[in-house]
Amino acid sequence: MTTLSSPPTEQLKERSGRRLRDLTALTGGLFVLGAVGAFVIGGDTPDGNASADAVIAHYTANRTQGIIAAIVLALTAIPTLAFAARLRERARIALGADRTLPNLAFGAGVLTAAGFLGAAAIHLALADYARDLELSAAQALNALGADSFLLFTTGIATLVLAGSLIAIRSRLLPVWLGWTGISIAIAMFTPVGFFAACVAGVWIITASLLLYIRAEPSTDDTESDRVIAATTTGNADLTPTFSS
Repeated sequence: MTTLSSPPTEQLKERSGRRLRDLTALTGGLFVLGAVGAFVIGGDTPDGNASADAVIAHYTANRTQGIIAAIVLALTAIPTLAFAARLRERARIALGADRTLPNLAFGAGVLTAAGFLGAAAIHLALADYARDLELSAAQALNALGADSFLLFTTGIATLVLAGSLIAIRSRLLPVWLGWTGISIAIAMFTPVGFFAACVAGVWIITASLLLYIRAEPSTDDTESDRVIAATTTGNADLTPTFSS
């Protein structure tokens, strides 16, 4: 009796691993939702030029809310890194020998994650220790917190730009998404930067879903391509391999 050389158990393991890797692509949407959730939980915070008394009063009254928001924002760094790593892996497959853009995308993810952690640390310090801070310290931390968006928006803009260039170069993502992303990345450093950052979140969610839908080729797909190519050229032996 003969059996195919590729055991079903190995095929199931390969498919299970591919499904897990494909699900990793959805972490792009997860990190955007996490960031939005953190800002919604945090609510309105004092302006950067607010008085020390106003800063202390706000964070003392909203201590629990501020701590939760900071923790959620810090945890958002995890799916951010996962998405950047997945994008780099898929881009390497699509671009072949070119490693510049995949590495740029991963570096942007690391920068974004670090920015989330930095902003979370500032707001956690304010929420947790507002009652114990000196007036000048509270005012200084609040001023830093008001502009802490620069810590992560620079990374997000770079991530969108890298993903857009990957789309244009490799067709891993639709070309129209690539050109749209370039415009968004540039707009994030203009007076309409806040609105561009919101659109950047939509861009990342869209890219995340498309990466999931456009799953990486499986071994079976690669074998099918080999068979088609061999049939066209007539140069390969397509006889199935069997083992006793």
